[in-house]
Amino acid sequence: MPKVKIQEFRYVTGPEIYAQDVIDLRVACGYGTQTDTAVWRKCIEESLGVFGARENYSDTLIGVGFLAGNARQAIFGDFTVHPNWQGRGIGTHILRSCISVADELGIPYVYAYLADPSSFNKPYIELGFESAHNVILRDTRHGLAASQPSHLSAWSSYR
Repeated sequence: MPKVKIQEFRYVTGPEIYAQDVIDLRVACGYGTQTDTAVWRKCIEESLGVFGARENYSDTLIGVGFLAGNARQAIFGDFTVHPNWQGRGIGTHILRSCISVADELGIPYVYAYLADPSSFNKPYIELGFESAHNVILRDTRHGLAASQPSHLSAWSSYR
């Protein structure tokens, strides 16, 4: 009988991401400076997109990322993947999901600020971003964006 690989985690969107889960993840990663659930609820509600990953056995949030902005520009914010789950493509999947929303909305400028760009810029560069110190920029008006199919049907369902 063939072995069946059990999926250890699943990807989720805004409706499946809760403020307390974001706080718990950020505290576990050493980023627990904002612990007010009302603030995180507002971030989830007002973001252009919120994407994450949950561990299947415990249903614990193990990764999250936000896309905030307007019709002209957007920024990736509060990207966090639990250290025990890094290196499995979770952060890249969350990043691609945010890029898809920006593409669907026609947002030409997408930014990210990286505290340590030497450690985290590879996925951004592979997806068509350019690096300038701690800022990563993707400008679709000048052909810098990597071409990729959009797999999201309506951004509003991901808030």
